[in-house]
Amino acid sequence: MEILGSLVVALLPAATLGQPVPSPLRLAEARRLAQEYSAEQAAAAASVAADRARARQLGALANPVFQLRREDTGADHGGTNQIVLELSQPFDWARAARARSHAASARADAASHAARAGRASLDLDVIDSYYRAVAADAGHAVLARTIAAFDRAAAISERRLSAGDVSGLAHRRLTLEAARFAAASTRLALEGGATRRRLASLIGRSPEGLVLADTLPWPALPVGPAVDSIDLAYRRRPKLAALEADLRAAERAAAAERRGRLPVPVLTAGLKSESVGRLSPSPGRSLS
Repeated sequence: MEILGSLVVALLPAATLGQPVPSPLRLAEARRLAQEYSAEQAAAAASVAADRARARQLGALANPVFQLRREDTGADHGGTNQIVLELSQPFDWARAARARSHAASARADAASHAARAGRASLDLDVIDSYYRAVAADAGHAVLARTIAAFDRAAAISERRLSAGDVSGLAHRRLTLEAARFAAASTRLALEGGATRRRLASLIGRSPEGLVLADTLPWPALPVGPAVDSIDLAYRRRPKLAALEADLRAAERAAAAERRGRLPVPVLTAGLKSESVGRLSPSPGRSLS
């Protein structure tokens, strides 16, 4: 029994063996650290910002076109020189740019909902890992006290067995029961260690010496009138909102393509300068 007790102690967290105990980690802090540490969340936020900027750019007016041309025709003294200065501005009367901007905004909304779904999924993983680790700690503490009680009972049974007051079968049953609880404690310690490593990987911390501050929550009692849980889940589901935004983006993109096929009028204003050279008589010929 002393060997089983030593095995259980060896599987306890390092903080229980006299090492310095770090500051306890609460669930709210773990959730915040996970959101800050996640590279996927950072990439999703950057993608949403890029889509928003693209939507603003697509909604801008087309740039005006400035042209400067020079034309020379004819001979040296009988030629014509023209200098043309033009400023043209396309007129988007069909509002194709606005339609493209709305389509890009819908895509940005879809990306935003997808990012929110990713944050919710990560948050759920952190909560699940955190409370699994808390439950493992609580169960491990209970099993440790149970094993200590079995150790004391086994020591008493050993003495009574030597005195002939307890049968060997009863003593072996007590020993086997104690071994069963020790095995359960070992299994729970291994599961708790795996859960702690997962939680540490989500928040960017080391699993060694990770101390959790919160305890297991009491189940919340329903308050207020009953609601349709299925309807509520659909209305608040970020993935469904992302799919609906994707559908709106596709519809608006199709409308933008239809508007883009329409001819675009161009308003042009400019100046034109022309100079005509005087003709000079050729040798041997006269002008009448």
